[in-house]
Amino acid sequence: MHYWVLGQQNTGEYSGSLNPLDGDLGHVELVDTSIDIGIKPIMQSLVMTAGRRVKPERLPRKVSHDMSADRIDDLAMVHTYLTVSEPLRTLIEQFAPGDVQYEPFDVVGKRDGAFQQRRYWFIPTVRLHAMDKDKTRPPLADIGYFRQSTPLEDQHIVFDASVTDNRAIFASAEYPGILFVSDALVEAIEASGLTGARFRRRFASTASELL
Repeated sequence: MHYWVLGQQNTGEYSGSLNPLDGDLGHVELVDTSIDIGIKPIMQSLVMTAGRRVKPERLPRKVSHDMSADRIDDLAMVHTYLTVSEPLRTLIEQFAPGDVQYEPFDVVGKRDGAFQQRRYWFIPTVRLHAMDKDKTRPPLADIGYFRQSTPLEDQHIVFDASVTDNRAIFASAEYPGILFVSDALVEAIEASGLTGARFRRRFASTASELL
C-alpha cells in the first residue's frame, strides 16, 4: 500500500477564478482545538487540512466565477482551499464514507449572478500520527514533526500500516498542511475522468517495505 500527496492542477487552457462573496475563510475555526503534537495549537492557515472538523458558520456559501461553469475542475481551489464537485464528492464517499466534511456552497456568475453549480468545501476529518518513526528519514524532530525543510529527493517517509489501515484519505500530524490519498482512491479518480486532482509523490505504508 502507498499513499500519494493530494494536489490540485488546472486542466483547462484558461481557468476561471473562484472568489467568495460572503463568509470569512481567514477565521474558520476548528471544532477541536486541542494540541496533539508540538507545543502550539494548529495554525489558522492549516485548519482546512488539519484532519479535523471545522465550524461551518464562517465558510462562504456563495462564490463567484468569472467564466462558464464548464471551466471549473472537479477539484478546484478557492484561494488556497480545496473544493469538490458533486460527482467527485460521490466518488470519494465510496472510499472514505464519513471521513470528509463536505459543506455546500453555490457558484454564481460574476457578471450576472446566475447560479452555475453546487459545490462543496472539502475538509478531510481523519488526523493520524501516521509516520513510522524508525523507518522515516530524516528522523522526526524532537518535537514530533517531519523536517519539511528536507529536499524532496531526500524525503523518505514510511507510514505505519497498523495506523493507516483502511484509510483512503488522511492528514498526518507530523507533516502539517498535506493530505494523503490511498492507491485505490487515486486509481478510481484517474479512471473516472474527473478533473483537477494531481498525484505526484507517493510513500509506502507498511511494516517492512522501504522505497
